[in-house]
Amino acid sequence: MALEKIPAAMVDGLPMSDVDARYDLLLLSFRNAMLSGRVFDALVDGMADEFEDESGINTGSSSGFTYDSANDLYTFGSGAGTLLSVTRTASETPDVAQVALWLEDVDAITLGTDLRAHASSDGGTTWDEITLSEIADLNIERLVGGTVPLTGAGTTLCWKIEAANSKAGKLHAVGLLWG
Repeated sequence: MALEKIPAAMVDGLPMSDVDARYDLLLLSFRNAMLSGRVFDALVDGMADEFEDESGINTGSSSGFTYDSANDLYTFGSGAGTLLSVTRTASETPDVAQVALWLEDVDAITLGTDLRAHASSDGGTTWDEITLSEIADLNIERLVGGTVPLTGAGTTLCWKIEAANSKAGKLHAVGLLWG
């Protein structure tokens, strides 16, 4: 089962000025996307980072993304950038990965052009690009995700987000599931 877009009826009538309601709905949607991958796609393990700190990020290999500790998010847009997660070890070699991103557009961001996501099962030696699609859209903030077959032979999982074309945005959370 692929990640499915949240029906518009669920968000119609939600005041876009209600920041707390938008935040809660997107956080719930992010967590639901992570849970549905485990339940419906039989993805056995994963990691989710809501950026409460920088412990889930490989800060030594990341560039072009700035951590905003006051708002628990990463900003990007001053040129090309790469944000890399720390690695996690899978109990067995996975065949597929699924990612979910909580994204806030500052500029209009085109998925696959201005922002790309990758997964690796061999610690970053082999990167498989994930075709991102929109799952939920609440005006500026949206949940995007996708699934990709993994080509690396290993059990050391990580994700990579790449920003291009100086398009500004904010990344609130990233989750990666595998199985």
